Amino acid sequence: MDLQPPTPKELALRALKANQDHQYALAQQVQKLDADLAELDKLLAQADVEDDASDLESDFYIPDAKPPVGPIRNFLHPESPFYEDAMKRTRYLNFTVRHSMSPKEVDALKGAVNAELRRVEQLEGSSSSSTDSQMVDKLNWPIIAEKVSDLSSVTRTAEECKIKWIGDLSTAINRGPWSPADMQALQKILKRKPRQASVNWVEVAQELGTNRLPIDCMRQGLERTRFTWNADSDQKLIDAVNQYGTAWSLVAKYVSPDVTPAQCSSRYQRSFDPTLRHGAWSVEEDKRLVAAVAGYGKSWAEVATVVPGRTNEQCRDRWTNTLDPAKASNKKDDWTEELDKRLMEAVKTMGRKWKDIGAQLGRPAKHCQIRYGQQNNQDPQEEEDDVATPSGHASKCRAKDVSPQVPPRPRPKPRPLPKNDSARRGTKRATPDLDEYHPQKKRAKQNSALKEDAVESSNSQPSDDSVSPRDSEWTPADKSSPSNTKKKRMALQVDDLPRRRSARLGGKVTD
Repeated sequence: MDLQPPTPKELALRALKANQDHQYALAQQVQKLDADLAELDKLLAQADVEDDASDLESDFYIPDAKPPVGPIRNFLHPESPFYEDAMKRTRYLNFTVRHSMSPKEVDALKGAVNAELRRVEQLEGSSSSSTDSQMVDKLNWPIIAEKVSDLSSVTRTAEECKIKWIGDLSTAINRGPWSPADMQALQKILKRKPRQASVNWVEVAQELGTNRLPIDCMRQGLERTRFTWNADSDQKLIDAVNQYGTAWSLVAKYVSPDVTPAQCSSRYQRSFDPTLRHGAWSVEEDKRLVAAVAGYGKSWAEVATVVPGRTNEQCRDRWTNTLDPAKASNKKDDWTEELDKRLMEAVKTMGRKWKDIGAQLGRPAKHCQIRYGQQNNQDPQEEEDDVATPSGHASKCRAKDVSPQVPPRPRPKPRPLPKNDSARRGTKRATPDLDEYHPQKKRAKQNSALKEDAVESSNSQPSDDSVSPRDSEWTPADKSSPSNTKKKRMALQVDDLPRRRSARLGGKVTD
């Protein structure tokens, strides 16, 4: 059987099929390589972690997972379902968040307004009788706002530029001080208005005719009551800050209609701010204050940002009274008699204006106040005297510190014992009697001893008639004898001792 060679057509078909198979294999290999590369990219993204990342165990990998993507990143896009809410929020922020104009923006506003004024004058001609307010309304404020926005980081609106020009920059507005005649004219206009009706201050300003702004007339016409802080208003301030944060205009409306945002801010930051510190300064705070003054100078608002927990007033007082090198020599204790006299004279003439007194004496105001308090608490008539110390050296001290030498109190004389009590004294020393420690028994013993002494002395006297001691006390013949009279008195005194003692104590004596 002879084999026939393949025809060119068959060879072409075989080559085409082999090419297709090879392409299919290459496609399979490409897909596999793409999958491997994607896996490597995910692994590299997970391995790309900062060196200081400590929480590595919380990262995990889920195969075929994709990072979450928000539905629409730009809410202000017209196709966004939150477009209306986003526009409302943007308008709210534009009206509530104030961006003051920089000097470059103010110069651009002046140049744009002057160019528009020249354009309007050329269009109307020299015969135009328009007033300044009418000329302001004829200006193209959108073009002015575009020129100002070119030099600003914030897009300025036409209304914002117009308010800025009329309120602060226009020369046609009268911003001078109010004269008594202007105040009287304003009060007359307000008296003609009904009390309960709301006042249209635009009409009041036009009726006044002095080119005043309506808000200026309102500030002068309304009588603002003086606000005083109390416990209720302080609690409202704390609640408002917890609710609104540092939006001080909203906080002021919540606290009282008579308080200003600046008053609320100052009251909270100086009294109720939890980060505020009081008391002595630490060494670290002093170092921070010195470094801040070296960097910012005496801009205390910026210095206070470097010292956390301290206000600008605290930083200023600490630097002025303690840390200022220019006043380092002016210590509290370095006061002479001449300076004290100058201080007293300055207080008599200027009162207690410590800043002025400190400037006059070249001392810190706090030092002058402390020194005046020290001098005021002392007696002005006291003078210093030289008093010799026990060591022989003269020491200088005040007269009130030298107390006079008081003589020591004399010791009481001991009670004399009877003459014939030598035996008893000896026995007491040898064997102490416990009755000596009992007051009543001790007095009874003393009385009995006195009686015995009186009887013995009466018996020792010579007598013609032998009578008993008691009978001799009451015989009429004894009255004429001096010795008998003396004995009688001694006996009566001894008998009457318990009666007199009980009379002093308020008790009764029974025979």
